[in-house]
Amino acid sequence: QRRLYLRPGGTQVGRAQTAQIKATHQSVSRIHAEIVIDACAGALSEVAPLPIQLVDHSSTGHTFINGKPSAGKGHSRPLVEGDGLTFGVDPVTFRVTWSPVVFSYSSRVSAQDVQNMDSVTRSAGAFLTSDWTLECTHLVIEQLAITPKLLCCIADGGMPVSSSFLYALSHCASAEPLPDPHQHRPRPLVGMDAEYSSELAAFMETPRPRRTMLESIWIVFGVRQAYDALSVALRHSGAQLQVVCASEEQVPQAIDELRRGVSKAAAQGTPPPR
Repeated sequence: QRRLYLRPGGTQVGRAQTAQIKATHQSVSRIHAEIVIDACAGALSEVAPLPIQLVDHSSTGHTFINGKPSAGKGHSRPLVEGDGLTFGVDPVTFRVTWSPVVFSYSSRVSAQDVQNMDSVTRSAGAFLTSDWTLECTHLVIEQLAITPKLLCCIADGGMPVSSSFLYALSHCASAEPLPDPHQHRPRPLVGMDAEYSSELAAFMETPRPRRTMLESIWIVFGVRQAYDALSVALRHSGAQLQVVCASEEQVPQAIDELRRGVSKAAAQGTPPPR
């Protein structure tokens, strides 16, 4: 199977040299059909499927959606997740899959750079948000640094990239493969963070969700600020219980939370915490 990343605008299907999705079967017209995707009109932080439709340009009427013929030449039909498309009597089937590219960006990015990234991201048909969410696929960061956002990215199987990746994506034609993120790596860790360079390099070489890394580890924070900074990243890594005990007065509450955690773990048959 081969994945084709489609951008907003029209993507032609056919035997013509100008068609972005090329077919070789003689039953397929030179410009057999066109897949049209609307650009995102709202905020790029609101990740939602873009409207997509198939326009039939064939002279034979052999354009099929889920095995059923289209309404004929010049007619369009909306497409939804999972639709199967075939053209002519070519046995190749294309499947519509919603797989958005979602960028989060480092808090160190300037307001002007964010504005520029918004314009480029919109033209590429991707999404952009200041927060790291489970939908994010890439973290735009010029200089690698061990931050909560980078930890979330690694735990969720995302890829840290420099802004050059975003600009390379915007220059890709529809149906072309995504740029190679390894060609757009941020600058390496420096200072105290450099101690973790080899581990981070291994994660970046084989990105995949690692949301169970800390599932059997419970964490007690002695400083509230540390909890505020790390709690989200730890949850993304699977930490099921985080307790704040920053003062003597909070000890009884912390003990109660730990006891409830033990009871819950026992009821679920999960391994004891470490």
